[in-house]
Amino acid sequence: MELRLNTVPMLLFGVMNFVLKDDADGGSLEAKYGEYYEGDGAATSVAGNIGMPFTDDGFVNLSFQIKNIDGTSRSVQSQDGIDAIAAGNPYVEEPKNHHMG
Repeated sequence: MELRLNTVPMLLFGVMNFVLKDDADGGSLEAKYGEYYEGDGAATSVAGNIGMPFTDDGFVNLSFQIKNIDGTSRSVQSQDGIDAIAAGNPYVEEPKNHHMG
C-alpha cells in the first residue's frame, strides 16, 4: 500500500482568546508622535477608551485608535543600475519609497 501525503487531509486547530474590557466607568487617552533621526517617517497615533453605565445591570465600553505614518526611503540605485540606465536600458526602475507601518 502506498501512502501519498498530498491525499491525506490536514487538520489545523487553533484557539483564539479575546480579553474584553469590563470597565463600567473611567477611561484613558493616549497620544504619541515620533520620527526618524533624518526628519522623515513621522508617526502619529491617538487612542482612547471610555467605559459608561448602560441600563441598571450593564455597561458599554468604547475604544478607538487613529494612526498615521509617513513614508520614508533609504534606497539608492546601485552602480550597475545607474550604468544600465545611462546605457539606455528602459527596464531598470528607480528605487521606490518604502512605507513603514
